Amino acid sequence: MDVGSHSSSGPYEDYLCDRASAYEQPILGTFELTPVCNMSCNMCYVRMKKSQVDSLGGLQPEEFWINLAKEAMDNGLLFLLLTGGEPLIYPNFRSLFTKLQSMGLFITMNTNGTLIDEDMAKFFHDHMLRRLNITIYGKDNETYERLCHNPQGFTQLERAIHYLKKYDVPVRLNCSITSQNYEQLDDFYRIAEEWEVPIEISYFMFPPNRREDKEHFEQYRMTAEQTAKIAYAIHTHNYSKEQKKEYAKAKLEHMEEYKNDKELKGGFYCRAGNSSFWINWQGKMVPCGIMNGPVHDICTDGFKKCWDDVLVDVKKIKLSEKCFRCEKHEICPHCAAVEIAECGEFGISPDYPCQIADFYKDLLLKELEQ
Repeated sequence: MDVGSHSSSGPYEDYLCDRASAYEQPILGTFELTPVCNMSCNMCYVRMKKSQVDSLGGLQPEEFWINLAKEAMDNGLLFLLLTGGEPLIYPNFRSLFTKLQSMGLFITMNTNGTLIDEDMAKFFHDHMLRRLNITIYGKDNETYERLCHNPQGFTQLERAIHYLKKYDVPVRLNCSITSQNYEQLDDFYRIAEEWEVPIEISYFMFPPNRREDKEHFEQYRMTAEQTAKIAYAIHTHNYSKEQKKEYAKAKLEHMEEYKNDKELKGGFYCRAGNSSFWINWQGKMVPCGIMNGPVHDICTDGFKKCWDDVLVDVKKIKLSEKCFRCEKHEICPHCAAVEIAECGEFGISPDYPCQIADFYKDLLLKELEQ
């Protein structure tokens, strides 16, 4: 599933999150209820079989998540993301969701949408879900079969959208671009327009550092050049020729200004480990779902101590100085999660994002030359 699904609903929410960051309060949280999923996407970094989960102690019970939510709310939690795997297959999902929602949390959820029928859509309407983020993997069932091993995936998604719109449940499509669907970018925009739902497209595929079977990963990730082209197409979607030229000019000028910035400091770019946290299915807290560490055990230490420890740990992390000083910083998909996923440790400049930035800069220069 996508990890960039905590996006704001407006300036007021941005203000709250900025204030929480200033005071290091965990206003944003993610509960990864289960790594088990009803699909088997080639590039997924989370998915595990139920037998694997059981061999590692099984899922946390409903009471664990309820008690955790109460403690997290005492420390500032307001916006909660439920994710997986596929969260809808978590045992007693409706009971858990109902109790979390009754606590006053603003709940968003990630799902692949294939299990949503009319009854589930009505449930989300009745229980005031803040937003449903549904990942779309292809324009048709053939793509779903090739990429997700679900020959009815698109039909199931279309059904879900129909019922969710019928019951006025807020929906956003999340799209993960891979080597097996990158030629369908225009189709994704077309489908979102036809269904009258917003869409957010992710072009950077993280290595599956949470899985052992990584040997086939590279065949599903686009080349750096393909990724740069897709990123550029996303960033300039619906731009006129003149607007594209202005965009390229502004980006290149910002890059030159960035190169001359002598006050640049280290640290995370986002709110991870600052005002947001992720708790995986085993009850372990990490700053970001992509990262394997720093990690702290909620079951042993409780929420407050784990959050305090994460704050300390994140401040100690030093990211690549080369990346911080690079003029292509603004057009590079580099962050703490990227460093640890690509290199296995912090402080190293990862090659793949750097190559993407080089190709992206070339596209900007070519735009001005046309």
